[in-house]
Amino acid sequence: FFNGHPLQTGHRFRTTYDFGFAALDVLTVYGEDSGEYTCRATNKLGHAQSSVKLNVKSKSSIIRDTQHEGALQKIQYLEDESRYKRTTTEEVAVAEKPQFGRPLKNIEHLPEGRSAHLEATLTPVNDPTMKVEWYKDGRPITASSRITSIFNFGYVSLNILHLRAEDSGSYTVRAVNRWGEAVSTSSLTVIARSSVTGDLGIPEQQRYIEQVEQLEAYQTQQQYRTKAEPPESTAPPVFKSPIKDQLNIREGGFAHFEARLEPIGDSTLRVEWLKDGRPVEASSRITTFFNFGYVALTIKYVTIHDVGIYTCRAYNTLGQAETTAQMTVITKQDIIFDSQHPSGLQKIQHLEDSSRYARTTQEEVQVTQKPRFLGPLKGTNKIVEGQRAHFEARVEPQSDITMK
Repeated sequence: FFNGHPLQTGHRFRTTYDFGFAALDVLTVYGEDSGEYTCRATNKLGHAQSSVKLNVKSKSSIIRDTQHEGALQKIQYLEDESRYKRTTTEEVAVAEKPQFGRPLKNIEHLPEGRSAHLEATLTPVNDPTMKVEWYKDGRPITASSRITSIFNFGYVSLNILHLRAEDSGSYTVRAVNRWGEAVSTSSLTVIARSSVTGDLGIPEQQRYIEQVEQLEAYQTQQQYRTKAEPPESTAPPVFKSPIKDQLNIREGGFAHFEARLEPIGDSTLRVEWLKDGRPVEASSRITTFFNFGYVALTIKYVTIHDVGIYTCRAYNTLGQAETTAQMTVITKQDIIFDSQHPSGLQKIQHLEDSSRYARTTQEEVQVTQKPRFLGPLKGTNKIVEGQRAHFEARVEPQSDITMK
């Protein structure tokens, strides 16, 4: 019993009674387990009991004592407000326009991929209204992970990581306040890496590389020459061989128009295709080709709508030329009238022939003779049970429809 009441059964309470030994085990005691425990033994002659008191010292649910005494003292020392005093200072703006004590310096012949650092010193140092701006070739520089700027206590700098050829140019730093402005400029030159690897230590590959470099130089020179000298037409266009008619093209087939045109090297020459006077729209079914004086028009999966007059027109600044051809298409029958099975058609026509089913009219003949058997009734005399029996006889008159 617990405090005079029967002890409730639970996994924490374990009782033992064996050969005169009685025990109670309470596992994982709590504060509410404190009280009087009674053990009562009973038989038919009487009972005996023994009591004992249990006092449990409960733990605090919240640990208020510090687990690290040295750390607590350190925290209390840091949180001591008396150690910190607020000091207020007033910023006094100096009425002085910006001046560069040490201007920017030029940086030349810096290899591509390296880093560039531009710096300068500026006065007044304690002017909170001063603003610093950076420009490249007259345009503001946008800060990024590769380009960063610093302005602190009169020190200004610009850092550029992983230099590229396009980073070459004129860099300007501009300082502005209420009383004026100051500007400092420097130039940055970046040496671009060669697009082709240089000395490889292999003579054969070195010769190939030199040839490629010469070819690149020639192409660059040609590009400059092309830009410097805009192309001009030398002669009006002329068709050396006109396009030919495409007649009786089966529907679903393809048609091909082609012609030869001069001048060949005229870059200003333009070619267009027309159908019945309207431009032909290119598609996956209709394609055009024009290269080195050869012009062509190809039409795949020809339909009845492609029938018409096709014109190829070429023009430049000196004139124009045209060539025309016609295309006709043989269409497929939408409805098939011919028999796909001739023998079957003949059989159907034979069955549907109405002349084979002529109606015959027979006049009713009046009978003047009574019935008469031409012979005795014939049939089987003996037959096994379960078989069929057949009897027959001939009778007159044959044409009597009233006979029963």
